[in-house]
Amino acid sequence: MSYSDLRDFSHEAAYRFGNENGRYVVEIEKLGGGVVGRDYDGKWRYIVRHVADWNGSEYVPVEPHEIARGQDFESPMPLSHRRAALVIWEMVLTEA
Repeated sequence: MSYSDLRDFSHEAAYRFGNENGRYVVEIEKLGGGVVGRDYDGKWRYIVRHVADWNGSEYVPVEPHEIARGQDFESPMPLSHRRAALVIWEMVLTEA
């Protein structure tokens, strides 16, 4: 994998997830191509960005910043784009 592989990627879908640490956007693409709404196994490419903080009662927008980027997520069972993005988000936050 080269940096240009990740720099030049064009996501097929983007999903927002949030918790008590903030709100995040996961941009995702199925390597080899995919159609949003269908399930796929194999490798996925992604970027995770932090876009808002939680102040105890609401999300407060922040300057978006990237917290993870890769094409190292491989699903052995078929997942939708949304489900793969959720698994990646949980994986990234667990590692942080």
